[in-house]
Amino acid sequence: MSLLFVAEGAGDDLRLQSASARAFDCKAGPNDYPAQREMHRCEGLAWLSRFLSPGFPCMVIDLSKRASWERSIAKIVHRHIPGKVLEAVHKIPAARMHYDTMLYLDASLQAAGETPASWLLPKMQTALSRNFSALRAYHACKPVSLASYYEQGIVPLTRNWLVEEAFSLFGGTIPLPEIESLVAKADLSIRKGLVWFATNPNELTNIAGHYLIMGPECMNCLWDGDKQRFGESQRRQRQRGIPTLFECAVPLAEIGCDYKRELTKLLVTEYLKGLSETPETEEWAIEFGFSLRRALRPEHIVGHTHPAVIYDSHNHGVDYHNQTTRCQWCR
Repeated sequence: MSLLFVAEGAGDDLRLQSASARAFDCKAGPNDYPAQREMHRCEGLAWLSRFLSPGFPCMVIDLSKRASWERSIAKIVHRHIPGKVLEAVHKIPAARMHYDTMLYLDASLQAAGETPASWLLPKMQTALSRNFSALRAYHACKPVSLASYYEQGIVPLTRNWLVEEAFSLFGGTIPLPEIESLVAKADLSIRKGLVWFATNPNELTNIAGHYLIMGPECMNCLWDGDKQRFGESQRRQRQRGIPTLFECAVPLAEIGCDYKRELTKLLVTEYLKGLSETPETEEWAIEFGFSLRRALRPEHIVGHTHPAVIYDSHNHGVDYHNQTTRCQWCR
């Protein structure tokens, strides 16, 4: 997110090149914030050394750069989907191709008397894992210090961590036993044991800026029905920590099978949309969110940035201006 390598597109090929020679190159659109145009790099990524061994795929999927995945996905598609089916798919308007259901592909396969998409997807998913090593993704947070991230990685939420964080947030004004009781009763069903990522950094600054502005959303789960403490908690969260966006190269081997299946469907659909005789009238950024059930080790953190301007949906859409845009971990 020196001795650091990231994926760079060179024509149709993608190779790992030194990041020390370039700045963070997230393309900025008309509504993007300037803070996203630079990513501070960290030392490390020893894990990439094994990618450089003969026969190991040195490929990182960057959904913001079609050149990083298009050539390999084209090979996978043409190897597994019959030509007559592809001809039929070309006639389907791109706007009617939805990757979540894959009905457009199933209908074309059925009309041609071929096996359904559910039979093809496991093979294409296996091919994806053989062709690519990692997925470029981002994690938004608001830590007081980045030390633990570069020492322990980005770790899943635990109740013990939430107890310590809540007690620290309130400066000990709420007794520790009461904090422990609140955490024990909190509904953390979609958060506990998980680390969440998004592949589009603009989503975390332009839409879901609350992760950068207030930090862990799980803190809200503690104050069920207590409006005073809920408000106080959010006020303290806004004043505490440094808005931080981590850029990561998440190994595909660490991503769960279900998410890899969805990623395969997304990439296949995006490739086929590009072949449609009726392209989409508007160009949309490709977005993919997923979680890990284990820590992302520090060597997989490529770099970080502290966005200066963040969309604040909790403050009537008024931008949040971050005053701390550099820290001791910035390079």
